[in-house]
Amino acid sequence: MKVLDIGCGKDWKKWIEAIDNGTVDNVTCVDAGYGSRNYTFHPIDLMNENIFDYLEKLNSRDFNMIYAERVFEHIPYDKLSYLIYLLYECSVEGAELIITVPDYVQIGKSIASFSEADRSFDGAKDFNKWLIDIHTETFNEPSDPHRSIWTPELGNYWITLEGYWRVKSWRKISRDNRDWYIEFRAVSTRKPIDINDIIAPVEGDFNEPE
Repeated sequence: MKVLDIGCGKDWKKWIEAIDNGTVDNVTCVDAGYGSRNYTFHPIDLMNENIFDYLEKLNSRDFNMIYAERVFEHIPYDKLSYLIYLLYECSVEGAELIITVPDYVQIGKSIASFSEADRSFDGAKDFNKWLIDIHTETFNEPSDPHRSIWTPELGNYWITLEGYWRVKSWRKISRDNRDWYIEFRAVSTRKPIDINDIIAPVEGDFNEPE
C-alpha cells in the first residue's frame, strides 16, 4: 500500500510502525515546514512543498490511501474542491481518503454553553485553558489560520461535491483531550452523487448511492 500524508509535519514518524508490520509499503509526507530540502527515510519520503504545488506536478495515479489530519480546515473554502480533485487525480481506483478536522458544531456548543456562573471549570487555570482551546480551534495562529468551516454535513458536502469521492462513514474523535473533531472516510468514485450522500446527519455509515 502506498500512502500520501499531507500536512503531517513532525508527525511523520507515526508511519514507521505501519511499515514495520507490513501494513504500509511506502509513505510520502508533504509539508511546507520541512525546511529547505526534501528528505528520505526509506521508505518514507518527506517533501518540503506546498501541497497544491506538489500535486499539480504529479503525473501518476498510484496512492492507495490519502491521509490528512487537521489540514483541511486551513484550506480556503473556495479551494477545497480543487484540492479534493487533485487528490483524486493522484490516487488509484477505490483509494481511501481519511480526513480529520475540527467539528464546529461541537465547538459552537461549547461556546454557547458557557456562562459566568459556570461551575464546571476547576479554577482560573482550567478556564484559561478552555479559552485557549476555543480560540485556537476557531482561528488558530495568525500565520496559519483556519479558513474553512467543517461539520458532519458540510464535510460530506465538500468531499462529495464534484463526484470524485463518496463518504463511507464519519465518527467523532478526540485529539489533545478535546472531543471536537470529526474523522471522515471516503473512497474514490465516478458515480453520480445521490442526495443521500449529501444529507447525512447521523453518525456512522452513510447510505449507499442507488
